[in-house]
Amino acid sequence: MKPLLALLPQHDVVPLALSRSADYEGLPDWGLWHVQDRETQQQKTLLLYPGFNKKLRNAMQVRREHVRRFFSGFGAEALFLQNRFKPEYITEYFLQRQPL
Repeated sequence: MKPLLALLPQHDVVPLALSRSADYEGLPDWGLWHVQDRETQQQKTLLLYPGFNKKLRNAMQVRREHVRRFFSGFGAEALFLQNRFKPEYITEYFLQRQPL
C-alpha cells in the first residue's frame, strides 16, 4: 500500500473512514453482544462488562488517530464520516483544503 500512497501528492485522493456510532455507543454495562466482521463475515460473541464501553471508545480514538497520522504522512487528510454519507461532506472537505 505504501508505494501506492507515495503517489498521493500527484492526485486528489480522499481516504474515507466510515463508522457507525451504534457499533460503540450506548452499549449496556452487562450482556452478550453478537458482532459480524463486515470483511470476513466471521461472527463473534463478546461479553459486555462495566468498563468495556470505555475500552472500546478508547480503541476507536486510537484507531482514528492512527489513520489520521498514517495518511497525513503521505499528504492526505482522512475524511471521517459517522453514521451516514452525504455528498456535501466531500464538497466541504475539498473547500477546506483549497485556498480561496
